[in-house]
Amino acid sequence: MNIFLIGAAALIIVYLVSVTFLSSKVFESFAKHSDFDPMDLKKIYYTLNKNGRTATVSKITKGIDWYKNTEHEDVGITSRDGFKLHAKLYVNTDGIGKTAVLAHGYKAMPELDFSVSGKALYDLGYNLLLIDERAHGESEGEYITFGSKEQYDLLDWCKWTVDRFGADSKYILFGISEGAASAILASCMQDIPQNLDCVIADSAYTDVKSLFRNVFSRLPVPKFILMPLMNSFCKSRAKFNLNDFDISNIISLGARVPYMFIHGENDDFVSSRNTEKIFEACEGEKQLVIIPEAGHGKSFDYDTERYISEIDAFVKKYSIGQ
Repeated sequence: MNIFLIGAAALIIVYLVSVTFLSSKVFESFAKHSDFDPMDLKKIYYTLNKNGRTATVSKITKGIDWYKNTEHEDVGITSRDGFKLHAKLYVNTDGIGKTAVLAHGYKAMPELDFSVSGKALYDLGYNLLLIDERAHGESEGEYITFGSKEQYDLLDWCKWTVDRFGADSKYILFGISEGAASAILASCMQDIPQNLDCVIADSAYTDVKSLFRNVFSRLPVPKFILMPLMNSFCKSRAKFNLNDFDISNIISLGARVPYMFIHGENDDFVSSRNTEKIFEACEGEKQLVIIPEAGHGKSFDYDTERYISEIDAFVKKYSIGQ
């Protein structure tokens, strides 16, 4: 009996050690600093071309090239925990004197995420502040925190924007995925500069715990073991908590500007139900746009015409027209 118990205990210990090691490796891969892989862009182009959407490839390519070839400034701030954060500022000298603050998605390239919409906003007269979120691109940071710290980074970028263009200058927030979560959270803070006209949130998630539970659902580890492990990694390595926020609760209390919520109907990374819950919780002026068959953060390249049309009408109503 004692030998049996010792053997069983040894197997349990080996299992727990293996699970911890596997979970640690997965967490590091998921949350570590990201430099966008050019191969990912080639894969996107390949898939689009394969599906007969060469026109979309052309639009994205033109948008990315536009960012590269348009005069801009490299600007920076320091995060509240000491990281140097980078952005590109495109000043529209013939514009309307308002700025679109653009926050990209998880492990994305901002020039790709806003390849179509950024240029469209510039054509409407906005300055563009194209952010590299912490642990992405040229911004420092060892770990992505999925909105927990990014919301404060974005708030400080908003303050920087108002400082740069003057106390009376107006701006909008536009985020995709992680950037959408951060934009909503920042917009609900008490000390957000009051010059904010409106928010566009594409493919937002309600909370990090649900995001992690969905992403890691295929791991051969029981959730009652996996989630506490992941939370311990978040707290010890990246200094945030899976329970740091619930956007539905926060926006129900803190919404003060109009919101446009966009989501792809076929999003298997963050279910469109996330955006629907946030939309339902939001009080005041709001609009919901669901793009049929689009995946996560891909509404802009799946139905470009509708995507730009909806954004165009929204900002003309709640920003340009104000």
